[in-house]
Amino acid sequence: MQHLIATYGYLAVFVLMLAESACIPVPSELIMTFGGALAAGAVPGTSLNLVGVILAGTAGNVAGSYVAWAAGRYLGLPALSRLTQGRWARRLRLREHDLDRAVAWFGPSIVSAFHGPTYVIAAVVLLAIVVALWRYLRRRPAEQPPAKHARDNATPW
Repeated sequence: MQHLIATYGYLAVFVLMLAESACIPVPSELIMTFGGALAAGAVPGTSLNLVGVILAGTAGNVAGSYVAWAAGRYLGLPALSRLTQGRWARRLRLREHDLDRAVAWFGPSIVSAFHGPTYVIAAVVLLAIVVALWRYLRRRPAEQPPAKHARDNATPW
């Protein structure tokens, strides 16, 4: 993994973080730590930027989350339904009735329970953005008006 990141840089960080977030057991702690070490110059001959490593890791993590979501959304329930009818059903102790109950529980309890916190989190994020923007604008040096010369104030007589 170290050789992969040292050779392919940001692309390797992106792909490895995508794999980790898509439920493939790749240690993201090591990926980002090694990427940060390369950005700090720990290995001669590599030229990674810390911001680039962070952006590649974040983008890979988000993309991997969407891959995992899509796999669960479009493949999950049909695959589990096949398992309840196949030869593995007895070993897994999973019945169609249990699967229906789980889907029903998730749709009334879990989905509705997240509506309130979602709005609170969105409000906190919006407030943080507004405060950060306000602080940024307040710290910026104000434009100074052009200096007046003595001749500008003189009367034309």
